Amino acid sequence: MTQILEIVDLSKQYPDTPRPALDHVSFGVEQGSFTVILGRSGSGKTTLFRCLNMLVRPSGGQVHILGQEWQKLNAHQLCEARRQMATIFQQYNLITRISVMENVLAGQLASVPLWRAVLRRFPASYQDWA
Repeated sequence: MTQILEIVDLSKQYPDTPRPALDHVSFGVEQGSFTVILGRSGSGKTTLFRCLNMLVRPSGGQVHILGQEWQKLNAHQLCEARRQMATIFQQYNLITRISVMENVLAGQLASVPLWRAVLRRFPASYQDWA
């Protein structure tokens, strides 16, 4: 399988804090896999995701998504790269009258009529779960 996400030696140290939020984290995610990030409050989960999409710049390490090293992207390239991913934040604002699947697809694909056809390819039971 193809690796779609690779994190290499990722670190994040916030100013005026004694311990790093992320300390040399490395892992990969294969295309089609189901990955879960678990941890206690304050363990760095949110910082990790904010570093993945470059809302926060890591102090060290590398983030590779779909073969691109995101730290090396300029502002325009980063904006274009972010459009290829869906993100639902902790403090989310979903549209309650549509499914979670439609909420995720609505960001980038709302202007593309094909998205409804793609959604229909999923069984109804999966759409209810999603």
